Amino acid sequence: MSWLGLRHKGVEPLFPAEWNAVVDGLDLLKQYTDDCIEECKQPTKLDTATKTVSTTPIPLSDTDLYVKRIHIKLPSWALYLLYVGSDTKQDYILEPGDSIPLEIDNAKKVYVRSTGDVTITILYELP
Repeated sequence: MSWLGLRHKGVEPLFPAEWNAVVDGLDLLKQYTDDCIEECKQPTKLDTATKTVSTTPIPLSDTDLYVKRIHIKLPSWALYLLYVGSDTKQDYILEPGDSIPLEIDNAKKVYVRSTGDVTITILYELP
């Protein structure tokens, strides 16, 4: 029996309640695939920025910036470590030369801090 309460049939008649369950299941499947296709779409625009980061945590964007993905790169010549995380905790460490892609919907939710003054490069993939 399926999760919709249907079972395999031979030559028995298909009752309206069973047919309605099939249609409902197909509607759910279509909505799921539409959502997956929307999420898999490539970005329509790119934007880049540089940001100077110090020991105080700051968001990547001061205003809401809706994105599909963010790439943060710490230059190889940087003298300090970069910490990436949320507004309450930044524990993911980037060493000089490292980069990280983040799949998040809003750049304002990503906070960075450093052990000293560094300038990072940011690539925003916009929807």
